[in-house]
Amino acid sequence: MSRAVDAGATVSVGTVLAMGDNELAQFMQNNYKDDRNYDLPIDGWKELSDDERNDLAQRLNLAQSNNASSHPLDLDDLNLRLLQLLPNDSSNVRSKPLITRSTRSTSDDSLTDSNSYKTTDEINAYNDLVSDGGRPLYSIDIIQDVYMDPGNEHLTQTSPSGVFQRQLRNWQGFRRWQRHNRDREDSDDGSFLAYVERVKRHIRQDPLHRAPAQRLAQIEADPSFLQPTWLAQQCRRNLERRSLKEAGCEGFHAYVEAVRSRLARYGFAQTVTLKEASEDQDHLMTWIEYLNYQYWWLDKSIAKAESLEPGYQKLWNELVEKGILKAHETDDYG
Repeated sequence: MSRAVDAGATVSVGTVLAMGDNELAQFMQNNYKDDRNYDLPIDGWKELSDDERNDLAQRLNLAQSNNASSHPLDLDDLNLRLLQLLPNDSSNVRSKPLITRSTRSTSDDSLTDSNSYKTTDEINAYNDLVSDGGRPLYSIDIIQDVYMDPGNEHLTQTSPSGVFQRQLRNWQGFRRWQRHNRDREDSDDGSFLAYVERVKRHIRQDPLHRAPAQRLAQIEADPSFLQPTWLAQQCRRNLERRSLKEAGCEGFHAYVEAVRSRLARYGFAQTVTLKEASEDQDHLMTWIEYLNYQYWWLDKSIAKAESLEPGYQKLWNELVEKGILKAHETDDYG
């Protein structure tokens, strides 16, 4: 059991990972500022892998929610919170959304009488992705067919979080990457009031929410119970501003040189001329920058795997020496 940490005291990332849920919640509360912001004094946070950062964000979220109030836990709301904390993963696509954003209608039973209720969030994600310049994996026209028989489209089996939703989170991560490497603030309103409005909008648009009217009334009466979740989201943003960017780059021109260097290392020979105002870039240059973003994640993953290789080999050799492996359990198999 780890000991309590005083407010403002710098702790190692290992200490944070070892904290229990209640200790994590208390750690955040101790470093909460009067200006509705906070700065967690964590040393070595860059050593966190993407999975570890996501796990920590989810633990903070759940621990804060459990301690924040006596309101019963809403599983639909919890699912929303976890989706917001996940990090953030074409052909025949239209230049604008084909289907308007789905909204709840008390007189429309089609959402529950057919498979369309399964695709509501996917349609919303598709529209958001296209509106922000992304390119969906497939046309929205065939969304029902994909859900019924995804194998026919040679697509990975869809999960509850969906294809377009995963694409949207990935694209939003790239957009944040662009801003961070240009030292620009996030484009959305990160205030608590804006977060409350987003939660309310999600509830209104969710056809599967069990008690939307009751939940909305609860938020209207006292939205403060949402603040711990918002704080966890702000924590993730603060960490991301430092980690989701090219290391060692001082200024935009250094970032451009880093992009050119990485792309050249992977055999990309086309001229790279990024704009400091990313909205002024043409589509081709934006996709070249996106390609670099994916290579950056690849480099990060390779570096992580290489750092874990010695420990893996040590443990593997111990298994071999103990003679407990079966004939088919080879290093390649593992």
